[in-house]
Amino acid sequence: GVTSSLALSLLFALVTGGAGAAASAAAKAPIFIKAINKIKEIIELIKKVKLHRKQRKGHNTKIAESDDKPKKDKLKEKEKKECKDNGCGDDANTSIRTPRDQAVADVYAEAQARGVEIRTGQEADEWLDYAARQQGIAPESMHATTLGDDLIYIRDAHSSNPRVLREELVHTTQNSRITVGADPSVDTRPALEIEAREELIRNRHQWSITNDEIREAIQEIRIIRETGQY
Repeated sequence: GVTSSLALSLLFALVTGGAGAAASAAAKAPIFIKAINKIKEIIELIKKVKLHRKQRKGHNTKIAESDDKPKKDKLKEKEKKECKDNGCGDDANTSIRTPRDQAVADVYAEAQARGVEIRTGQEADEWLDYAARQQGIAPESMHATTLGDDLIYIRDAHSSNPRVLREELVHTTQNSRITVGADPSVDTRPALEIEAREELIRNRHQWSITNDEIREAIQEIRIIRETGQY
C-alpha cells in the first residue's frame, strides 16, 4: 500500500543519502500521499463506469451545454436575422409546439426503446465533475455528457430539459455511426456538434425547443464554425 511504499522510500533515502536525504523525503510525504489518493479516486470513478458498461461499445465523451459563451450584445442583431432566416422567430401559433412535459416523456420513451440509459444522481455528478476538470471548465457549466451510443449522464437540474436531453440523444445516434478504428487524429466532433444543433432547429416544434433555445443554438453553431470550439 501507500504506507509500505513510503516506508521503503524513506529507508532507501536513509541508506543511500543519510539523514538529510531521509528528512527531505519525509517532508514530501504528505504531497506524495495526497497525489496517490487523488489518483486512486479517479481510478475508482473510472472503474464504476466500466462496471456498468461491461460488454458495451467504447466511450466517446462529449461535453454538452457549456455556459462559457461570449457576450450576446454585439451579436444581437445578427442573431435576430439568422434566427428569422431559419424560421425560429416568435411563432404566431404556438399550439403547434408539443407541450414541454410531453416532449420530456417522449425523450425518455425513445431512449428506452433504443436501449439508451439516461443516468442521473451522484454517479452522474461525479463523472460530469471529473470531465469538467479535464476540460478546465466550471462543473456547473457541464450539464450532460454522452458515453458511446447507449449511456447519457445528466445532472438532476437538467433531467427535465428537452433541449439538453434531445441533444444528447442525437449524439448517441451519431456515436453509433462512428466506425471502429477511425483515425483519432481527425477531430469530427465540431461537425457533429453543429449537426446536433441543426437537428434541434429542424425539430423544434415536435421536441418543444423554445425560441430562446433556438437562438442560443444558432449562436453556438456560429462560434463552432468560427473557432472550432464547442
